[in-house]
Amino acid sequence: MRSAPENSGRCLPPCSACGRETELFQLPGSKERDCFECSADVATTILLAAEIDAASKSGEDTGGLRAEGLQIGTRHLARAQSQ
Repeated sequence: MRSAPENSGRCLPPCSACGRETELFQLPGSKERDCFECSADVATTILLAAEIDAASKSGEDTGGLRAEGLQIGTRHLARAQSQ
């Protein structure tokens, strides 16, 4: 684990998703601690899944929601691979 910037006097743990060493957040009901970007992606993915399910049940088109989910997944993967 690398040290935080000088004068901060603390070490930062890595994000459980992408591995970056930064301030971490824990979503309610989750054991994982992720960076802000990964936490936001996970939360958005959870909401999208619920919206896709509701739209599917009501017979609505889910193409736009699924495309958004794919973009989030691609961004999340790219961030994890850059570490």
